[in-house]
This record gives sequence, structure tokens and C-alpha cells, in this order.
Amino acid sequence: MRLSFRWVMAVMLGLALIMAACGNDDDSSAGNGDAAASEPQATSAPEEPEPQATSAPEEPEPQATEEPDQSHVFVPLDGVPGVSDEEIGVALIGTNSNNPIGNCVLDCYQTGVQAYFDMVNSEGGLYGRQLVINQSIDDELFSNQAASLEVIAEDDALAAFTATLFASGWADLDEAGIPNYSWGIHTEAIGLQTNFPMPAAACVTCTNRFIPYLAQQAGATRVAAIGYGITENSRICANTYAESIDRYSEEIGAETVYLNNELEFGLPNGIGPQVTAMVEAGVDFVVSCIDLNGMATLAQELERQGVRDQIAMHHANGYDHVWAAELGSLLDGDLVAIQHAPLEATGVAAVADFLEWTEANGGAIGEPTMTGWINADLFVAGLKAAGPEFSREAIVEATNTGLTEYSANGLINETDWSRQHNPPTPEDRITNGYRKECIAAVRIQGGAYELLGTADAPFLCWDNSTTDWSDPELTSFS
Repeated sequence: MRLSFRWVMAVMLGLALIMAACGNDDDSSAGNGDAAASEPQATSAPEEPEPQATSAPEEPEPQATEEPDQSHVFVPLDGVPGVSDEEIGVALIGTNSNNPIGNCVLDCYQTGVQAYFDMVNSEGGLYGRQLVINQSIDDELFSNQAASLEVIAEDDALAAFTATLFASGWADLDEAGIPNYSWGIHTEAIGLQTNFPMPAAACVTCTNRFIPYLAQQAGATRVAAIGYGITENSRICANTYAESIDRYSEEIGAETVYLNNELEFGLPNGIGPQVTAMVEAGVDFVVSCIDLNGMATLAQELERQGVRDQIAMHHANGYDHVWAAELGSLLDGDLVAIQHAPLEATGVAAVADFLEWTEANGGAIGEPTMTGWINADLFVAGLKAAGPEFSREAIVEATNTGLTEYSANGLINETDWSRQHNPPTPEDRITNGYRKECIAAVRIQGGAYELLGTADAPFLCWDNSTTDWSDPELTSFS
């Protein structure tokens, strides 16, 4: 099975977990015991016992009951786009033609959405209706706005699903009030209350602890950070990785000694001079913000110069089982950061569901497949929260007010949609940020992946009420 990671990884940020400190009444009173004992004690006549009131036995307090499951309650709806008595239809937009990265985008994303719909439909659908994709559009790389305007004009979709390399139409979908579930690799989602990207809006300039932790796991002392010059995300990503290493340099025993965020996309002229410069700088670990093909070229050049076994690498987008198997031992010891629970997290029930239904669907599998699955799960969660008399507006409102600990059944870091449409900042990581800084990570060995976490708790998380260095806590969101 092929499941690749992001072609250009938006920087994973550290966000805040607000820890509520509760005082202990007994400890407080004990702490004042000596002072109380030094006060003179007043004497008085014994108090008369107070008369005991008599009353009828107290009625037991009513027990809270769970709201009944209304997911199979059918209510006729008129005037809701994409909704008939039999179906709930959505539109899907993605990049297929002219895809410069070569990775599966539209087909893989649609597989993830359809596989999730298949699972829900096998259980009777939702509100007596089947979930269907009634419109699938290839935006041909540069025509995302035209595709979005087509969806708006057709007005035959309850929601939109978008996996595109450019996001020029998202603002139009938002203005039309269409819920949009998206592949969150773009800053165009910022502030759009109808747009629900995976992952949520990121602070691209915030330092993190997962990159320094991976460097520590690799035994690194001298680190290189690399990115492409063609994309702002990749350039900033490389800078932020370098800053993250240097921020925690004393704690991890490593420092950044080489930074290059102006590499040509695709490395058409190879990467020989850059590798030579890394070797001369004594680099023993490379953190990357480039695509997996570029990383394969880098690995091969390290091998050619005879230093592959001396320099480990972090792959921002290297969670691709076919790719890793093809390169085999060339990647041994390298590390990969992942924003969702890896397939190796066999203790997470939602991973098993994903594998079962994507395989049954028989469609293409790639990095956006899991994103499509997670986007579809959020759409269904919002529909359920809106109730059987749903509408576009009700879904958006229910998601933004009610889904404050959303994790796609343990597949991702918990998201609070009441406050995460805007990114956090280096100065304030709490107001709009994740409660925890979390990442899943794997080590490549023999062309396969080994979890750094555990099958039941695959995420490495840090308490972001502070940015102080610490070891991560193994975490499950299931």
C-alpha cells in the first residue's frame, strides 16, 4: 500500500495546553497550622446542640441522559443544495492534470473521501440518505478558482472537498457559505470560518520541539536544514527548522551549521555541490522541507560521495511505503515526521477502519488519501452535530461551536474549531493554537517503518503551556 506524506510540509507548530492548577484545601490549612496554634484560645460555655430539622426524604436528583442518536432520523428538506430524499451530495475539487510534483493528489484524495462515505453508507447512511460525490473536478493546477465558481454556480453540493496545489477559489466558497473540507497546505484558509483544513491553520514561524527531538534521536551534533526557493512555505520551513535546532541546542547537543533554502525545485542539476558543502561543514543530520523525489536524489548523492552511512536524514514528506521499499537500505536510520496516526499504529481502531475501507474501495492510495478520509469524518461529525434538519449554515455553526476536541477518532491531534481558523503566533501560541504540540514519527529500516511511539499511543506530544525543553509524552487521542 502506498501512503505518502506532504510534498511540501507546512511547519508543524507548537501550541498550548492550558493546565488548570487546583489548590488543595487540606494542604492550605495545614500550612497555617503553626500560626493558628499560637493564637490564644477563647473559652466559653459548651454550646447547646442545635435542634435537628426533620424533613421528608430527599428526592433523588434526576440523572442526566444522553441525547438520543438522531443520525438515522429522516426529515424531508426543501431547498438544501445537494440534498434529496435519497442522497446527500458533495463536490470534490483537486489537482490531477499538470501536477508538477508527480504524486497522486485528486485520485488519492477522492479515494479517501469515497472510502469513508462507503463505510457510513454500509451502516445505513445519514438521516436516511446515502452520502455521494456528485461532482468531481480536476482544477488542472491553475484553475482552482474557476472550479470553485463552477461548484457555486451549479449549487448542487451541500459541501466542497478540496485537495489542490493552489487554493485561489477558497475565498469564493467561503463567501458563498459552502462548507469546505480541505488539504491544509495553504495559508489561504486563514480566517475562513467555512473552511476546515487538515491540519488546522499553522504558525509557520513558530519554533518546535519535534525537529530537535528527532535530531537527538539520530544522535546528531551538526545539522543541515534545506528547502526549495520556489515556495515560501518550503523556505520558511527550512528557516524554522534551523531556528528550532538552535533554540534547544544546549539541551540536545546539536547546532545548525548549514542552511540552504534556495534549492531548485526537483533538483534538476543534482545536489552534488551542496552535499560537498555539508560534508565540509561536518553535517551528520539533514532536516528537510522538500519533496520525496528530492530526498531520494539527496540520499543517492550522499551514497555517491561515500557519506550516506554518516549522515542521517529527516524526511518531511517521506511516509510512502512504496518509495521506502524501493530505496530499501539506502534510507536506513532516517526519520519521518507524520501529522496523522501512522498505519503502524495498529492499536488505533480508526487506522484499521481506514485500511479496510480504502482497500475495499480499490482506488489509488497516496498521502492525500488519509486527508480525504479525515475531511470526510469531520463533514459527517458536523452533519451529526447539526441534526436532521441540517443546512450549510447549520453544519458550519455546529462545527465551529460544538467540535472543540475533534481528533477524527484518534487519527490527529485534537482540534478546537471554535478558535483554530486563525494561526497562532510566536508571541501567543495559546489563543488559536493546538492544546499540545504533537507529531507522529517513524524510523526507516530495511525499506519499512518503525514507530517511535507505540501502537496504542503513536503521538509524541509536548505541554505547550511552556516552550521549555522536555522529553515528549507518548499520547493517544483515541
